[in-house]
Amino acid sequence: MGNSMDYGRIKSNSVMSRLTTGAHKWSNLQDVAVASIAFHTCTAQLLGYIDVGSSLEIDYDFEFAMILLDIKGASTQIKLISASDPHVGLGFNLALDGNQLHEYNRRMTKI
Repeated sequence: MGNSMDYGRIKSNSVMSRLTTGAHKWSNLQDVAVASIAFHTCTAQLLGYIDVGSSLEIDYDFEFAMILLDIKGASTQIKLISASDPHVGLGFNLALDGNQLHEYNRRMTKI
């Protein structure tokens, strides 16, 4: 294996590959039960770590091409959001890396 940074990315790729498989299974169930999922509206986010100088750091440079196929065979690449970018969930801007500056700025704008 290469340097220790590669190990973290290999693990992150493994997680994303399993997530892709699970998303395909969920999509197939949706297609049978109700209707297709709108993949173009989907996003994915991963908090992965790499070993840098014998300490763990968040891997902000991680990239992964998550491509899902619908029931008709059309492919869509799911947008991968960086751990430093917020995901708006339940009305809050939460970034996986713990940075709450995005939420603070949003609230200051509303005030």
